[in-house]
Amino acid sequence: MFGSMAKRIQKQYEGEPHKPEWRLPPIIPGAIAIPIGLFLYGWAAEKQVQWIVPLIGTALVEYHPHISHGSLALYA
Repeated sequence: MFGSMAKRIQKQYEGEPHKPEWRLPPIIPGAIAIPIGLFLYGWAAEKQVQWIVPLIGTALVEYHPHISHGSLALYA
């Protein structure tokens, strides 16, 4: 996923040297997923809805550290 996104960005800037910043765009969806996941988890836990809903919220919150760590490790 990260490699294909970086290659697509690299095609936009053909002829220029590779920049590490091209590996940062995958962080954006992860940054959006954290507040959505926290809201979903908090709402589902308060309303005591089916067990899978808070689990989905937790998965969204855990999505960001994995995605951002991969992007930031490649950036550094």
